[in-house]
Amino acid sequence: MGLNSVINRFISLICHQQTLRCFEIGDKTLPLCTRCTGIYAGFLIAYLFLWIISAKKRILRLSKNVIIVSLLMLFVFITDSLFSFKGILDLGNNIKFLFGLLGGASLGSFAFGILNYSLREKSYFANIYFSLKDFVYLIIVILVLFFLKLLFNYSFLFYFWKILSTLGLLFTYITVNFTLITVFWQGKYDTKFKKQSILYTFLLIIIEFFIIKLIR
Repeated sequence: MGLNSVINRFISLICHQQTLRCFEIGDKTLPLCTRCTGIYAGFLIAYLFLWIISAKKRILRLSKNVIIVSLLMLFVFITDSLFSFKGILDLGNNIKFLFGLLGGASLGSFAFGILNYSLREKSYFANIYFSLKDFVYLIIVILVLFFLKLLFNYSFLFYFWKILSTLGLLFTYITVNFTLITVFWQGKYDTKFKKQSILYTFLLIIIEFFIIKLIR
């Protein structure tokens, strides 16, 4: 079994992979549907963007305006997903992709903020923020990538989006589970924490995928 087959089988546990709801770039079809491609790519982009900004500014928490805008984007994403699932309204693959990107970026921002808060010994009320201005830059990056996807259909972009979304999927599950562990961790963030957090993270992922497989 080749690497591509292994990746597709792994992704099939998460995404329905219906051909009509997947982007074709060049003569190839992306392994994730448009919405999932957006979610996982958006999560990875947002997380890396915040990490780069925080390395310069030592950000400790998200500003209230960023939280509000993120919640609004998440609300739009969830509403569109529910309407589409119920057959009430289907705005098409491009809109699903855009809302997926914005929803994934919101989740990535929240995950980054929560993890940053936990690893800094719950020092959440420090006066250094990821501001709305910084968040606007993130949204611009996402919109640029979205319009590049609409305007260009070169074959090499297939690999760009495939790698970005597949890595984003793995990164999302690892990061979210690791973040949950840091939130409920009661001890110090020492060598013991590093070893056990890695073990618990992968145990949670295995359990989640086992549950998903049983449900599907």
